[in-house]
Amino acid sequence: MPPDPEPTRAVPGEPEARILADAERAFERGDYAQVRASLRGLLAGAPSEGARRDAEALLGRTAPDRAAVILALACLVFLGIVVLRYLG
Repeated sequence: MPPDPEPTRAVPGEPEARILADAERAFERGDYAQVRASLRGLLAGAPSEGARRDAEALLGRTAPDRAAVILALACLVFLGIVVLRYLG
């Protein structure tokens, strides 16, 4: 299977490019709340296709890892079983 094509980048002259650049800098700083707020605001409007792809890609990088969520839930279930066995 061929590799996925490079995502389209936002055109530098577009207003969305500044928002994306700010979001990327916030991502590098580790300010993921700012990244999500900026990109959700951008996506709420009508961005260009390139800006939409870039925003969705960066927003996806701030989402929780599915494996970590599943592992955390499994640990909680296990803890619940242990507590119920102990108390019961």
